[in-house]
Amino acid sequence: MAGSGLETLWETVYAPGTVVHMLTGHAYARALRAHLLASAAISALLLDTSESLDTIDKDALRILHESLLLRDGDVEEYECLTELSRLFDELMLAAAHDSRTGKLWINYLEQVALLRLFIRAERTGDWDLHLYCIAKMIPLFHAAGHIAYAKSARLYLQQMKQLEVHMPEAEFQQFTERGYFTIRRTDHFLSGNFTDQIIEQELMRLLKTSGGMTRGRGITDSSLAKWVHALPRCIPICDSLETFTGVHASTADQHRDLWVSSECRDHKYYDTFFAMVTGTLAIFTQPIRVSCCNCHRSSCRQVSKL
Repeated sequence: MAGSGLETLWETVYAPGTVVHMLTGHAYARALRAHLLASAAISALLLDTSESLDTIDKDALRILHESLLLRDGDVEEYECLTELSRLFDELMLAAAHDSRTGKLWINYLEQVALLRLFIRAERTGDWDLHLYCIAKMIPLFHAAGHIAYAKSARLYLQQMKQLEVHMPEAEFQQFTERGYFTIRRTDHFLSGNFTDQIIEQELMRLLKTSGGMTRGRGITDSSLAKWVHALPRCIPICDSLETFTGVHASTADQHRDLWVSSECRDHKYYDTFFAMVTGTLAIFTQPIRVSCCNCHRSSCRQVSKL
């Protein structure tokens, strides 16, 4: 997406130095939120230019949104959502057919949609959706030049499809049907997390924070063994102290993205992105000026090679 305007778009709400880290994959949380908000602004731009949106029952959509936040809604009961999905697919096809720039941004929307599906699979423990997303990511790894990722993902996918043969039936059922391939710290819905992210957030944080192995001491085999074996011993002590003092270290049931401060910040960033894509950037009307540029066809070319 270099030169597409995505960097300029993000710099309207983030510092230029931060955007560099976001685009290179280092500032994971900020980059993820920026991708989701940018895709929402571009999607709103597509819907805003369509006159067919007047036929959609907006009141029913608003009721569905409120019921889903209260966890008592059923998506299948609302035909307006199916109609809106069909309309959005038609708008995406039309925008991709009109120009190469439009095809580039529609390709970007599809990649962000795949990112949403992958996060949903990990958070909910959906094994089939997890494998589906991995298979869809392999051509994108090739297109981005991440050959090592593409090779590892293909090998991982082949091994996971043969997992039923090598794993006991009871363990395989728990692994695939009960979501044991993700790590959960609580029993809440959408609480699953990536294995490598848990390693970074928990194990590496314990190693690098105050009192850890890398703060004020050297790492030797003996000190590392003492530190690792002491952790399980500390857990019942901490639980006893919490019970004795009546102070418990626990998180709230409300997701952090539903906090009032988070919603206000997201709305502010979204309004900035939407004003930018409808004004200065004009992403669906600004042409790709280099005739030999084929970045909008990256996924198609790699799929044909595979």
